[in-house]
Amino acid sequence: MTGILLAGHTARPQLGATAGHTATPAPTATAPPFTAAPTTPDPTDFTDPAATFHAAFVSSPVEHHDSTTLRGEQVPTVTWEDGGWPDDDSLVSYSTYPADFDVSTPNVILDIEGKAAIAGAGGTVVSKTFETYAGFPSEVVLFSMPPPRGSSSPAFAEARIILAGHTLFDVVAAGLENPPTRWPDFVASFKILSHAP
Repeated sequence: MTGILLAGHTARPQLGATAGHTATPAPTATAPPFTAAPTTPDPTDFTDPAATFHAAFVSSPVEHHDSTTLRGEQVPTVTWEDGGWPDDDSLVSYSTYPADFDVSTPNVILDIEGKAAIAGAGGTVVSKTFETYAGFPSEVVLFSMPPPRGSSSPAFAEARIILAGHTLFDVVAAGLENPPTRWPDFVASFKILSHAP
């Protein structure tokens, strides 16, 4: 018999009981106090509902939808963001290019995406490198932006742009520090769960 019993269960009769003798059940073990796991996950531990990515946000992210036009087709973009741009923010966005879109020059695509993001934020490149992420081509860019309202100091954003097959991911942290203090933990927590081939 095992030495640990579930609360409320009694032990089986001991082996070797003889006819006319009833084995005495072993005493019931009392289970230690049990603390149930929370029914809702930690709001910083986030997997998007489409199971496309996982990341640890500082607070519960909010979903935004947008689209861009590529060769006359609308390409939807999904963004999950948890802060206030640009002085304290983390975000992940992803778009899937049409299957017939040529992705054979990933650094060109990454560079165009990086330049568009920087221009959209009114930013200036501080540093830029091409790297890989989980075997996929990526660009890491740090850029400065005009001071946010109420500040005389510029804001900064660091982004990892990843081309995973036909899915483009932007992983971004922004803040008033150079580089943003959120960046190392946020980018380290990011995992691609699915992408278009």
